[in-house]
Amino acid sequence: MFRNTATTVFRNTSRFQIGAAATAATSAALYLDHQQKHSTSSPGKVSCEKSKTYKTTLGSPVKTSAEVPKNKDLRVISLEELREHTDPDNGLWVSFKGHVYDVSHFPKIHPGGPGRIEMAAGTDLQPYFDVYHLHPDVSGFLDRTCLIGRLSKKDAKKSEKETVFANPYAEDPVTDLRDPFGGAPKWSNLMYKGHLDNFYTPNRDFYVRNHFPIPQWDDVEQDYSFDLVLPSLSEEDDEEEENERTFTLQDLRDNLQEHTVSSVMVCGGPAIYPRYLHRTDDRENWEVKHFKRNQANNNFWGGHGKWTGYKLRDLLNLQGIDVDAIALGEKPLPDKYLKLTGHDADETGAPFGVTIPLEKVVDPFGDVLLATKLNDEPLTPDHGYPLRLLVPGFAGVRNCKWIAKIEFSDDLHECHVDTHTDEVIYPPDMTFEDNAARTDVEMDEKLKHYWETNKIWRGMEKATKRF
Repeated sequence: MFRNTATTVFRNTSRFQIGAAATAATSAALYLDHQQKHSTSSPGKVSCEKSKTYKTTLGSPVKTSAEVPKNKDLRVISLEELREHTDPDNGLWVSFKGHVYDVSHFPKIHPGGPGRIEMAAGTDLQPYFDVYHLHPDVSGFLDRTCLIGRLSKKDAKKSEKETVFANPYAEDPVTDLRDPFGGAPKWSNLMYKGHLDNFYTPNRDFYVRNHFPIPQWDDVEQDYSFDLVLPSLSEEDDEEEENERTFTLQDLRDNLQEHTVSSVMVCGGPAIYPRYLHRTDDRENWEVKHFKRNQANNNFWGGHGKWTGYKLRDLLNLQGIDVDAIALGEKPLPDKYLKLTGHDADETGAPFGVTIPLEKVVDPFGDVLLATKLNDEPLTPDHGYPLRLLVPGFAGVRNCKWIAKIEFSDDLHECHVDTHTDEVIYPPDMTFEDNAARTDVEMDEKLKHYWETNKIWRGMEKATKRF
């Protein structure tokens, strides 16, 4: 039996139902609607009573915390009114630290996906941050960009108390490298002699990044399977159901040859994660001043592994796709991408999904694997057990874990992970040297001093306790 632990984990004890993730309206449209409802008298100010003009930063963001309206200048919003704004059409409102924010514009750019913002609408953010405690403090960002009012002290406490969010990661396997959805070893742990003598990163020190809770099966051999949706091979063959085939682990073992590939895998996101949240005119300086560099930037989100599994091109070839002719250019690509969907899903039920170029898959030297082992050991649940994709040379996010479905497609995946501009497919001709040549890197004097005096390297030589 398959169990996805991410479902039915949240509720509001007063009133709250989660709908399917919907496309959020644009910031401008929502702001105009908000202003019409509250009779705007001037930019940054909303007149809610004849005798009082209240301030807001929605639609007129400020650049510094000093410019954020004081509590006395904010409209007092009732808890009932907050809980009425739980859908994009009526606005998505949340409370945090006593303030009320209209975050209707944010689902589109939220790194965790639109569904999680809509899930939190009408409630308080603190219980969510108690679970996702690696999340940076966004109160400053919210204050400067979408503050519309405040709750009374009594309602603020009630909003937080009555927002209940069970930890969807509670049933995930406990390992040293997860907190709660990802982790990586400190640089110092990778620099001692035991690691330097090893060509591969030990499994226990291979970074982990899971967007959603780990799916689990009672009996993998019996319960696990994935679907392959083939392109139409003729004009008459246009029914998707006819082209969808299901495979088990035993099917792969019985019909495909096992291969081993050595490949480096690096996460494409943690070092730039703060940039999603703090889009200000002075973004670079704001990060340095206000975002403390922690695990995401001081640990190594990468590893070099020996991966074993079955070439995806061999599976396609077995199903009638002439991968050799396509690779040689004798036949056209039937579609631009392979769309990959995992068995893992977020709290709203939206599954993980990404795309990879079909050209990479059919390339005989592309080495795209349906991987079952890492460094000669079966994959652990954290690393995609029982089956994941290995796409050498592509960001870690493209190496889909717990594969549920593979489809031919000319479009990107519907999952937000695939459409974030900072996580698009890396071009095949991108090299480190080229990227460095195009980047203006300035090292501050303190860091330059550390490098020149080798203090950093001396620190790395010491084996420190894993976080």
